[in-house]
Amino acid sequence: MSQIFSIQSQARNPSVQMRAVLLILEADPYLKSAVLPFVDLDRESIQWEQWLA
Repeated sequence: MSQIFSIQSQARNPSVQMRAVLLILEADPYLKSAVLPFVDLDRESIQWEQWLA
């Protein structure tokens, strides 16, 4: 799939929801660079409040 997915897959398989998010991020380089710092792969969460601030 992607660099993001390969990093995550080394630890454990992401949920279907997180895989969908990663797929969307990989499709848009701007979105990926803007949102990726706020993605927590361990907790499978995104800090949207910090990103939108």
